[in-house]
Amino acid sequence: MPNLLHHLRLDYVSCVLTILATFLLGRKLWQGWVVAAVNSAVVCVIGVRTAQFGFVPANLLCIALYTSNLVTWRFRSPDHAAKQHSNAASRAVIRAQATETHGATQDHLAAAKQVGASRAAGA
Repeated sequence: MPNLLHHLRLDYVSCVLTILATFLLGRKLWQGWVVAAVNSAVVCVIGVRTAQFGFVPANLLCIALYTSNLVTWRFRSPDHAAKQHSNAASRAVIRAQATETHGATQDHLAAAKQVGASRAAGA
């Protein structure tokens, strides 16, 4: 097993894990945090192997943050989920009202331009 680990290109493994984690998190899937944590562990191994020890504490901190985010996403209370849903609905209503207001403003501007153009033609 150590022989296989020695020949494994961890930089490529980390590359694939980074892309996969980004894809999963972009789709708001909690599994992305798990993949990101595994990737940070791989980067820690790379740092130890290449004597770039600065990677180790940075990625251990990342693992702690990923764990915290995973717990927040995966195990949040039903009240929290309902509040998030309510906030999203409120933002959608505000967006719709802003769009209507913007449309009405555009209509008023177009009417004012027509009046100005007809006055200029009549003068």
